[in-house]
Amino acid sequence: MPRICTWGEFERDGKRLWFFNLHMDHIGVQARSESAKLVLTKIQEMCGSEPVILTDDFNVDQHNESYALLNNSETLDDSYELSPVCHAPNGTFNNYNPTGFSGECIDHIFVSPALKVLRYGILTDTYCSREAENIYVARTLSDHLDAFSNNLVIGAFLFNMLALLFTFCFVRLIQLNIIIIMKFISYT
Repeated sequence: MPRICTWGEFERDGKRLWFFNLHMDHIGVQARSESAKLVLTKIQEMCGSEPVILTDDFNVDQHNESYALLNNSETLDDSYELSPVCHAPNGTFNNYNPTGFSGECIDHIFVSPALKVLRYGILTDTYCSREAENIYVARTLSDHLDAFSNNLVIGAFLFNMLALLFTFCFVRLIQLNIIIIMKFISYT
């Protein structure tokens, strides 16, 4: 499976927001570390001090070197650690088990200092599929649960990018199951 980083630059009234999504290798320790270094360098080069959101499937938890490279930088912080309100009863890896609980949080949402995280959570929603007449089985959409961070306040103004970001995030949700939900956000 290819490991990629996709990004988008969103602008309104001369103000920018950058959104990156990364999928790291699930086997190579060095590959993950080099990916973290590369994406951090590119974010610093491309974005400077402008607001940045990085979502990712790290394939490792927060006790790993590649995670630490980003979280210990002055460029990005994990929204889980910044949020005053967290609803994370589970990790993000479920291995397609709708009733399984795991402490493994291998999907992360990083934000730059220009952003303030108000809430963080992991969605544990399931759906039912019909196996036979009158027999329904709970299922998950993926082997990863969705992480979300909402109401990101950017500097002294609020960013209104709901439609654009939601569309971008929905595409990434299908691939990596990470959602950024920004609601009730508008320019002041």
